[in-house]
Amino acid sequence: MSTWSTLFWILELERRFHLIIPDEVPLHTIGDFVYCVAARQSGRSHHKAA
Repeated sequence: MSTWSTLFWILELERRFHLIIPDEVPLHTIGDFVYCVAARQSGRSHHKAA
């Protein structure tokens, strides 16, 4: 996926779900997005443990 299509995808998710996803959160898959949203709703950190 190109950088522009990834950026568009992230901006559309933010708009649709009324979110702000920090730039430092890596979103490489839809699973990363789901994890980010679930963590935010439960009050946990956005970053997965290494």
